[in-house]
Amino acid sequence: LRKLAPAESASQRAMFHAAMNRPVEARAAIAEARKGDPKAAASYVAEGLIADREDKTDEARAAYTKAAELETTNAFAYYRLAQLTWQPNASKETLAAVEQHLTKAVGFNTRFAAAYAWLGEVRVYLGNPDGIGLIRRAITLDPTEARYRLRAASVLMNQGKPVEARADAQTALALAEGDQERQEAQRLL
Repeated sequence: LRKLAPAESASQRAMFHAAMNRPVEARAAIAEARKGDPKAAASYVAEGLIADREDKTDEARAAYTKAAELETTNAFAYYRLAQLTWQPNASKETLAAVEQHLTKAVGFNTRFAAAYAWLGEVRVYLGNPDGIGLIRRAITLDPTEARYRLRAASVLMNQGKPVEARADAQTALALAEGDQERQEAQRLL
């Protein structure tokens, strides 16, 4: 056990309150944390969580970016920053930024299946065919999640491996929980 600094303690309380959807208490704890340490990274994660709940995308992006700049160790903050950085038809620069955020996420949480799956797909888009290994890691971590099988099938199909792709698509179809997942699996079969 170690004693938490007052700013760290307040930041952790802020994250708890934000997660429990108690924005008033969270904002008070954020203010307390920043009074003690303006560079309390976790306070920016808490701010991002609140902004996300309030559908304030630009504020959430700014908060998670600041948390990343302050080298937060919160894997979700990097994952969420990757989501907020992503855009359709992403440029190589955008993909590289998303890759960087996802790499940090899996570095801080080696059991973060969603981050592994997306990181693998992004790496393949960036020209690294070994990204499929990261998607396989996600499948190992959460074998009942159809979305990871769909990512694998899509990547394998694009790599010219239709037999492997169909196997993942068939498993995804069996695991699918909604119409969108079922339709995507059918498209890949």
